[in-house]
Amino acid sequence: MSRVAFTMPEFLEPTAIDAARSWTATYDSYDQRHDVSYYRVTIHEGVRDVGEFMVDVFMFPAGDDWTTAGFVAYLRDEIHQGVIGAL
Repeated sequence: MSRVAFTMPEFLEPTAIDAARSWTATYDSYDQRHDVSYYRVTIHEGVRDVGEFMVDVFMFPAGDDWTTAGFVAYLRDEIHQGVIGAL
């Protein structure tokens, strides 16, 4: 049986928070027991990094197929909601 390699998406292009700030996120880890992925988020003001924290994403709503475009959109939205909630 062959296995398909899967790499969790990262969000390296800045996503706007407001007119002055944006975020990027890199994958950190996955807790299979709790079905949660962790992303390290960096907050930017212009070209300066002004903060960093972890955002957890509950994976159950993402479904079983993590290779779809909908999965990436789900992750981006959940990370964005985590950023907004943390600020």
